[in-house]
Amino acid sequence: MGGSRVKITQRDKNLMLVMLGVVLVFCSYYFGFRTLKSWRQGVEQENMALEGQIRVLREISADQEQYVQDAKELKGEMDKILAQFPADMTSEDIILYMRDLEKKNAAYISSITLPGQTNVAVAAEQEVDVLNQYGDITGAVAANSFVNDGSVPDTANMYLSKIESDVAFSVSYGGLKNMISDITMGQERKSIDEISLVFNENTGDLSGSMTINYFVLSGTGKEYIQPTITGNRHGIESIFGNLKTRTEVTGEDEKLEEIEME
Repeated sequence: MGGSRVKITQRDKNLMLVMLGVVLVFCSYYFGFRTLKSWRQGVEQENMALEGQIRVLREISADQEQYVQDAKELKGEMDKILAQFPADMTSEDIILYMRDLEKKNAAYISSITLPGQTNVAVAAEQEVDVLNQYGDITGAVAANSFVNDGSVPDTANMYLSKIESDVAFSVSYGGLKNMISDITMGQERKSIDEISLVFNENTGDLSGSMTINYFVLSGTGKEYIQPTITGNRHGIESIFGNLKTRTEVTGEDEKLEEIEME
């Protein structure tokens, strides 16, 4: 038997060509035009981000000299502030400071209490990066970003502490004013929380007590230097006064020898 043949008319051929054209148009749109449209939208978004970076960079470039000058001034101000805070404060430091305060103002300090130190919470301002808010598309922001070489202290590692000390004293009115000025206006940061006074009619001085706050800042890279207490002598030369001992003298009376206690 001979195989049957399917005849395709010209009309069928035209329909097949039309269907093939539709398929080609669909594929071109789905795989070509749609992809091209998505790519074009991505490019437009990148261009908008780049325009934002360029605008900010132009503003920064125009004020570059002012920014550099402001940075130097702020660095100087930061150094002045950090100089007011020691790296640590021990009992020896406080005692020696009160001794100098006592001598300078002709005061008498009868007692000092050292209850310890507490941390002080400091609210840090949030940093805003005006360049990275547009996205670092080209890598220019990262390439030109500030890198701390150690000359600027990292505030994230700094911790502020407060040490309270209650002091009982007796001093003249003028000496009291000088003491308050020395405490609050000294090189290192201190403050006075409370102060109570009583007038002594017999001496004309003021007796009282006050709470002094000492502030220390760790994490600044500053090293703590222990105070030198060698040569700081207090009290009388000898707690025993002059000590006399009895020694024998051959065939004679006993005599007393005076021994000077150093």
